Amino acid sequence: MSAEFLNHEFSGMFVAVTGSARLKGYGSAIAKEFANRGAAGVVIMSRDAKNADQAERILGELQDRGSKGFWFQGDLTDEVVQGQLYRFIKGECGQLNALVNNAGALVRKPFSAIARAEWNEVMDVNARTAWELTKGLYRLFPREQGGAVVNVGSVVGPYGNRGQIPYVASKAALIGVTRSLALELAGRNIRVNQLNPGYAETDMTEFLDESTKAIIAEHTPLGRIGTTGEVAYYVVNFCSPRGAFATGAILDVDGGIGFANIGIATNRAIEAKRGK
Repeated sequence: MSAEFLNHEFSGMFVAVTGSARLKGYGSAIAKEFANRGAAGVVIMSRDAKNADQAERILGELQDRGSKGFWFQGDLTDEVVQGQLYRFIKGECGQLNALVNNAGALVRKPFSAIARAEWNEVMDVNARTAWELTKGLYRLFPREQGGAVVNVGSVVGPYGNRGQIPYVASKAALIGVTRSLALELAGRNIRVNQLNPGYAETDMTEFLDESTKAIIAEHTPLGRIGTTGEVAYYVVNFCSPRGAFATGAILDVDGGIGFANIGIATNRAIEAKRGK
């Protein structure tokens, strides 16, 4: 495939990426990958203006790549805000060709220390909102052309992990959401797939010290932690017109740590820290 084609692959298309206003997150990398491939417009989103400096920088990077950037702020777990998002995209873009449900919440605690409110918040952000946003926005997809939805899960969803029960449960639930939506939206030519990242250098993994990262890399068959750009590449591929025969697919982009048993790596990292 020529570089010229890739630079225009999403020409005339508009895409929206939730959880995309942080420089070190998957969302901003995904937004920029769409721009690299010629998207006409990219909607980035954040819950509030806390990361305004980062969001403005991302918008500038989208513009530098030839795409028009739009920034929507609001709590997407709120149905009123979801309606505002629909009107925002319709007014600014006129249509939607791809939606990436990337926003995520994480609680790191032993199962016995997790409160119900924490459980509910993680489930709401990671699973319920992906369904509700798809339900609220799919009518913006051109009826004949269709489009693509990609849910960003996690490799811990199918395999489990220690100290992250609400997160694991929400990402496992997202697999069911993804496959069910794929069945229901196929008649509209809207493809729904899920990508499960493993460990990568993001702001959500900054809490890991170098020794922990080394243990994780050791238990990853490819021998290293991933990058946000590598994850973004596969997310955008799912949305490509050239990927129009994939729906209901669940893809792990994790260097192999999932099938090699993510729990072993996590347990060894915890035990190593306790032994210090």
